[in-house]
Amino acid sequence: MMKVHIKTGEHARKLVTLACNKKYADYDIDCSHGRYIIDMKSIMGMLSLAWPKEVNIEIHADEDIQAEFYKEVNSIVCRI
Repeated sequence: MMKVHIKTGEHARKLVTLACNKKYADYDIDCSHGRYIIDMKSIMGMLSLAWPKEVNIEIHADEDIQAEFYKEVNSIVCRI
């Protein structure tokens, strides 16, 4: 799990684009804030959060895939 700070809807759009990449198509990727869990592949779900927001991102995959994914997330948003 990775905690990040999403500042704008543009950050959310880039995260959805990353999650929908065919490299990660077979994996569930969640974005959670408090008691809400959103499918990170859903643009409507991601944009439904009010910005700025601190969220947890989790990909359900092997460790090597997780490391690659989190590295790409880190290039888009600010890690906390």
